[in-house]
Amino acid sequence: MRVPFLPLMYSVLQLFVLMGLGFLLRKRGGFSSSFFQDLSTLLVRIFLPLYFFARFSRTSLSQLATAWMFPLAAVVIALTGLLAATLLGTLIPRLDREERKAYLALASFGNSGYLPITNIELLALSVPLVAERFGTDLPGIYVGAYLVGSSTLLWTAGYALITGTATRSPLALLTPTVRGILAGLSIPVLSLQEAFFHPSLPFASIVSTLDTIGSTTLPLVLLCLGAMLADISVSREERKAYLGAALSIVGVRLLILPALFYLAYFLFLRDTLTPPQLWVLFLETHTPPATNLSIMAQSADTHKEIAGISLFTSYLAYLILFPVSLVLFLSLLYP
Repeated sequence: MRVPFLPLMYSVLQLFVLMGLGFLLRKRGGFSSSFFQDLSTLLVRIFLPLYFFARFSRTSLSQLATAWMFPLAAVVIALTGLLAATLLGTLIPRLDREERKAYLALASFGNSGYLPITNIELLALSVPLVAERFGTDLPGIYVGAYLVGSSTLLWTAGYALITGTATRSPLALLTPTVRGILAGLSIPVLSLQEAFFHPSLPFASIVSTLDTIGSTTLPLVLLCLGAMLADISVSREERKAYLGAALSIVGVRLLILPALFYLAYFLFLRDTLTPPQLWVLFLETHTPPATNLSIMAQSADTHKEIAGISLFTSYLAYLILFPVSLVLFLSLLYP
């Protein structure tokens, strides 16, 4: 089966256009940083949790049973990124001890929520092959399961590495997204689906509305990502000091992790996992650093420069490298 190259490129172009629009609106459109921060807060605290609540509330226990591997995969991928970054970090002499910790955090933790979910939804809309083979419901569940593991690690190990302090409260681990996932998960686990989705009750219509909210959330998330990149400001000296670290992070997240995914695919994954499982593992091993790390650095007023230049460089590289690997992945699955 021939992979539709142009539709795939057009789908990825949507990522570039939406992020670029957010960048331009922030730089030239007269929209303030506080506007995008408030919008991002609304999306992260309300809309994205509702999206996952709707996804998980409709799933079956048999489908949930196929998601067990993804929290574990989050741990394995983070540790692999940490190991690769540690080895590459020996080639970066300019970083002091604390900067090296921030570098390790940026290389170990990817944008495991927004970008995978956006790609799942956008590519399914634009490329019939992707919709037919992978769908959106199961991959969305798998990304949510992955987030349960990755979010816990991010707000413990990642937070400690980039800020130099431990997470202040265990409640910080229960991010709004994780709460939405757990709330949605309670519906099938407690056998409430029959009552919850009974035709005489309004809940089915409410969940349908949440799906509509979710469909508008993802483009807005990309706008906010673009605006956040527009707010990154580093001097020439800072670029010179941290460019090596930024390129090393690109190497870990967008070259080494993808290469290891393909190695695992040929060794054992292609014979053991379903197409939706492979799809989500592919997406999770092809992500730039988590934007929350930059937010943590800004809140702690530390390592803002290395976080800023690393995110800017990584997201630009992602828009170039991801389409190439995407075509390769689909060509392997459907030659």
